[in-house]
Order: sequence, then structure tokens, then C-alpha cells
Amino acid sequence: VSEATREATLPALNPQLQIALQIYQALATTGIQYQEDPSSPFTRVQGKVEAVDSISLARTTLRQRYGDCDDLTVLFASLLETRSVRTGFITTPGHIYAAFDTGVAAENYQEIHPDRAMTLAVDGTLWVPVEVTLLDGRSDFLAAWQRGIELWTGAAADRQLTKTAAAQALYAPVGLQEALLQPVAPAKDPVVR
Repeated sequence: VSEATREATLPALNPQLQIALQIYQALATTGIQYQEDPSSPFTRVQGKVEAVDSISLARTTLRQRYGDCDDLTVLFASLLETRSVRTGFITTPGHIYAAFDTGVAAENYQEIHPDRAMTLAVDGTLWVPVEVTLLDGRSDFLAAWQRGIELWTGAAADRQLTKTAAAQALYAPVGLQEALLQPVAPAKDPVVR
């Protein structure tokens, strides 16, 4: 994705926002779909200490081309982290979705979006929530961003943003054996467009 969009980057657009947009679009063009986990849907296991929800590794979701909300969140966040974009995940009742740090100071929200309500101020910087279950090729990045804000606002009393780095302090990342992953690059034109 980085190679495909290298010449199409926009200097005036926040780099982290641009990377997230490019990755979202690349995933959408590869045909990755949302599919609820039939054995342990997040809605059934969230908050139950006796229940275990299986979460696929990003490479597994890429290979299968489908995942539920937690699988797609892990995939999106993992890809952003490879590009040095700090990520997190937001949990609300029955759902989980991704967020990323733009690196822009919270008071400069207009650098990201003219509407302050379209960003989350977290520890002094602006974060963007992204509803990754909209990865269906029909919904664009802006729709996923808008839905992320709607979910955040709608769950004001019962939501939590956990930074990926904080989670990794407790749970070490799984090592990647390159031979196990055979990525298929997305078509360049739809990503650049």
C-alpha cells in the first residue's frame, strides 16, 4: 500500500490520517468482509470472565478475507502500527472497533476536521475512531470514521479506549513467520483514487 500510494500522497493532509485512509481503502478493495464469529460472538462474551472470545491474528484475517469486529480491529490496528501510527481499540456494549492517533494537538482539531466532534481528544492529541466492520467495498473511510464517532457518542456512559501499546505491555505481540503469510497486494488504482 505504501508503495502504491507513494506518488499520490497529499502533503497538506495529516500523514497518520492519510495512512489510515490508504490502508482502509486497500483492505476494502481486497474484498475483506465482516462476518460474525459463529462460535463466540463478541456480543455474547464481552464482560463475561468465564467466556473466551477467539481473536484471529491479523495474518489469519488477511488470509481468510473475513472476520468479526475484533478480528477486523486487530487487522486494521496491526497494519497502522507497521507504519508507526499509534492505535487503540474502543469497546462499547457488545462491540469493539479501532482508533488511531493523528499526533495533532487537541486544540488544533481543524487540522484534522473542521468539526471538533469528529475527533477524540486523548492525552492531549486527537484520535480518530474507525468502524472497521464497514469494510465491504461500499462504505468509504469517511463513512467508517463517521460511524466510529456515532458509536463513541452513543455509548458515552459505557465506553473505553485502550491504547494498543498499553495492551502490549500486558500481552506480548505474536511473532510473525514470514513464510506463513502470502499477502496479495491490492490493486493500485482503487487505493490511489
